[in-house]
Amino acid sequence: GAGNIIIGQNLDGSGNNDTHLDNLIIGSVTNSALPVTLIDFSVKPVNNTALIEWKTAPEINNDYFEIEKSSNGSVWESLAIVQGAGNSSEVLDYQYVDEKPFPGFSYYRLKQIDFDGQLEIFQPVSLSMPELMIAISEFKIFPNPTHDILTISLSYLNNKEIRIYNMSGQLMSALQISDDQQVAFQIDVSSYPAGTYIVSDGENSAEFIKK
Repeated sequence: GAGNIIIGQNLDGSGNNDTHLDNLIIGSVTNSALPVTLIDFSVKPVNNTALIEWKTAPEINNDYFEIEKSSNGSVWESLAIVQGAGNSSEVLDYQYVDEKPFPGFSYYRLKQIDFDGQLEIFQPVSLSMPELMIAISEFKIFPNPTHDILTISLSYLNNKEIRIYNMSGQLMSALQISDDQQVAFQIDVSSYPAGTYIVSDGENSAEFIKK
């Protein structure tokens, strides 16, 4: 009921206009620095591999980094875990080599995870390696578009897992393949809603349309 509080009104330097604060309470002042400042994050081709590099300064409460990989920039998979420095004020250099980048385009992004489980996701970077596109000839899907049955043909080493995702990244189907010969198999997609989907074996991917 005391009305508005005005601090320092009509100050004239005479010393007569004093300011009195009665029962002033400051609850808290918070200045929370980001746990990791990412100076640089890049990827470049080196002898058919992808060299991923990043720099940080400083690091506060930094447990580890997780590198994620994608063939389309939408569906991500974990590639590697790299331990962080915990706490550091120095410029630190990190690197990791992806031995099997995707033919054509590969996308990489970095996650930073604190000791308390909080995380930050940094903007992704891309790499183009058209010289690897020949590998796509070993990965074929048909018919495209399809109403019900999708045929997938591949010839790879054994123990491959084929996954189908929708465009939101939701896993629709997963099938383990154990054969080192030419393989052709069928997946029933008749129950899928109409739309575009992604088939991936972890190295190559292709899109198909379900009508």
